[in-house]
Amino acid sequence: ETFLKTFRELDHYQEREPVRYWGPVLSNPEGERPQWPGTAQNSKRIFCYLKPGYPQLEQLLRDLQRVGASVLVYVPNLPRGLAERIKNPNLSFLAKPADMHTVCSACDLVICHGGHGTTAIALLHGIPLLLLPEKYQLEQLLMGYNLVQAKLAVMVTAALHEGAFAGVITKLLTGPAYRDHAQEFARKYKDFDAVLQVKEIVGRCEKILRYERFIYKSEP
Repeated sequence: ETFLKTFRELDHYQEREPVRYWGPVLSNPEGERPQWPGTAQNSKRIFCYLKPGYPQLEQLLRDLQRVGASVLVYVPNLPRGLAERIKNPNLSFLAKPADMHTVCSACDLVICHGGHGTTAIALLHGIPLLLLPEKYQLEQLLMGYNLVQAKLAVMVTAALHEGAFAGVITKLLTGPAYRDHAQEFARKYKDFDAVLQVKEIVGRCEKILRYERFIYKSEP
């Protein structure tokens, strides 16, 4: 038996036989609880989870300042000097990974490379995404393509000129289509329970093992 630990919309390979999707594995480590920067005028909130090797990281962060939103950024091993060059009262860098469930319950957009867990949590909270797949990461590219087709995300795979990220982000924040589709996704899977999922998979495995033992003992 095959246990597909994802949702159909996040499956990299859509053309499968009829199968059961069990939902993603969602680890829930103790993450940093966010303190959103800026003032009440920053009505939109954006969370970024990006790798330090992303070639347009600094340009993206500069473009985010044009949007006028409250922005939280987590970059593991943040390049030296980057935070000083991007100083802005509406943008803060997290020193540790964020509590993604808390972040997504309060933000309007998630920007990431398309990691399965981060993407799933954002969509379960009805949050659209801007996906920036890393070079040579076929899984991120395939899933991003599926989410673009479903109008759950916008994906950027080529270098953008200065200011172009701001236009894409504004489109995601102000256009209702992406938010509506993401919220429809969240409603579809509102009963998904990661703890119950584990119990159900264990129960299914036990049932299979009991059946196999019965067949083995019944053979002449």
